[in-house]
Amino acid sequence: MLGLFLALGGILLWQGRGWEGRLWGVGLILFAITAVWGVLAGNLAAVYPYAVEIEEGKGFRFYAPFKQFYIPSQEVERVKWSWLWGGCVVRLRKRRGLLVGFIIHFAWGRQGRELAQAISQELSRGA
Repeated sequence: MLGLFLALGGILLWQGRGWEGRLWGVGLILFAITAVWGVLAGNLAAVYPYAVEIEEGKGFRFYAPFKQFYIPSQEVERVKWSWLWGGCVVRLRKRRGLLVGFIIHFAWGRQGRELAQAISQELSRGA
């Protein structure tokens, strides 16, 4: 996708006949750069982790593409089901880059529901 936006932006910037075409080209290139920055440096790739470990009494370890996060139990605000995000949202008290929480997608099935319950129990035990 990144390559497509960069290629289209470059073509519009280079071959654009008017200022509107060149402006669209610059916009597509800036969008591609911003998207890559958000995913890599802004931690947006970690919104949907592929694995979670619970360390009893200590915290949680979320495994996501490109990164791994250790979140102490005190930094997790709540766990709540969200129809908008399609799963259980683990909300953090403070942001990590652009990341404000993790989503345990409903595609995890029963394991995802059990994981969300285990995180909730761990939070209630620590409170």
